[in-house]
Amino acid sequence: MGCLVVASCGPASENSGRCGCAVLLVDVCRVVDVIAGWMEGIRMSGFVGRILRAKAKLLGTAAQEIPVPFEVFCECGGRAAGIRRQTYQVADCSDCGRSLYVLPVNPYPATRRIPSEVVAGGAGGRAVAALAELAGVPSATVAGGAVGAPEVARTAESSEGQQQSSGQRVKRRVVAGREVSRAGEAVSAAPAVAQTAPPAAVVPVVPRVSLGVRLRRTFSPVRLLVTASLVLLSLTVWWMVQQRRQDVARRVWRQQQDAVRLALEADDLPQLTTALERLVEAAEILHRVDAEAVRASSLLKQCRAVNQLSQLDLVTALEQLVSGPALTDERVTAEVRGLVFVFEGILRPAGAVNGGGGQGEVGGVLELDLPLQIADRRVRIRTGAAWLSELPAVVEGQPVLFAAALEGGHLEDRDESLTLLMNDESVVLLTESLPAAAAGYVSSDAGVAQLLRRQSELLGGPSKGEAGAAGSGLSERSAGGTQ
Repeated sequence: MGCLVVASCGPASENSGRCGCAVLLVDVCRVVDVIAGWMEGIRMSGFVGRILRAKAKLLGTAAQEIPVPFEVFCECGGRAAGIRRQTYQVADCSDCGRSLYVLPVNPYPATRRIPSEVVAGGAGGRAVAALAELAGVPSATVAGGAVGAPEVARTAESSEGQQQSSGQRVKRRVVAGREVSRAGEAVSAAPAVAQTAPPAAVVPVVPRVSLGVRLRRTFSPVRLLVTASLVLLSLTVWWMVQQRRQDVARRVWRQQQDAVRLALEADDLPQLTTALERLVEAAEILHRVDAEAVRASSLLKQCRAVNQLSQLDLVTALEQLVSGPALTDERVTAEVRGLVFVFEGILRPAGAVNGGGGQGEVGGVLELDLPLQIADRRVRIRTGAAWLSELPAVVEGQPVLFAAALEGGHLEDRDESLTLLMNDESVVLLTESLPAAAAGYVSSDAGVAQLLRRQSELLGGPSKGEAGAAGSGLSERSAGGTQ
């Protein structure tokens, strides 16, 4: 529309530098567009307009058929109004004629801050919006405002009902986008906000994150993959270290077995102790519980026991104890604790030894049948090592040669006898001639040799049930040693 025939071309405008004919033609076209917008607005108003708007929303053509008005304010206080198009347009300020950039119609559904005539939610959402339009519910478009975009350099008067003082306008500007000059050059508009009054404090509402969302954030696929990789790497390193330790332990086991044999042949007790310590450590790494490992553990305990023997014999130590200040349980325990001695004798259930004063047997406790008396005091030596009561020699009433450390003692109230208690973890049978010789026993004696051989069979003969049980008990106590 807007055909206009101009016979002659007038002089160029001093402000714009354009031909007068072109200016007149452009002005006429803009007037025609404004009139067309008004007519479209009249057509879309009223009941008929609601039907047309409802049909457009139902069919999903709201962005093309429903006119969306705009009103852009200029920095000078003027404004430019009209109907948005499918593409952007440049509108002129009504006061200064400055060119203002106007965004096209918003083709996306409305959000919390940006309104739109487009309906979201598919066919169901469009049907609900159409019914709401027929019922007269206001649409999402703000009438008379610059909708769908924060592109405007907005200049509005202050709150409704307030008078302007001295002809000045209070401007509130929200600047975004670009400003287009008459020559078509894009000039970036600097953000500036002039507030008339401090806004009211708004407390933001932080939405609560559900447990499922937090779990997905915490256990994301990337984190799970990295964690699994680290765990797999750690297990691989641990397995390699364990394999390396076991390889070294196997080599040490073979080497120290030869070292133990050579030390026994040379009667070298320090060298034997060192070799046995390495041999037992290798057996623990390899988790060996066979007869060889049990024998090595027992032999190590024998070497440690004879290396820690008390410098005084048992009788001399008890004579010094009795000849001192008055005897009490605390003094007896303090004097004898940790002293290591070698004992040879028959073990019987406590209370069954001659001179027991009529006391009944004490379950699980063995007493050494040793006629020992110091300064008119009967001395009893007892142990609670359960594995000793299962030895055939103890059951048959045969003598036993063993080393043990004393744990404490106490005085009996009925006869003032002295009872000494062994440390059950330190009790170990002597099975080799070298530790026995270090304890003062001559291996060439036939009785000693026969006793050592019989006790060695208890540890190294797994075919004998009770002997195997005794050897297993020694193996479990191999790490404790003799204090």
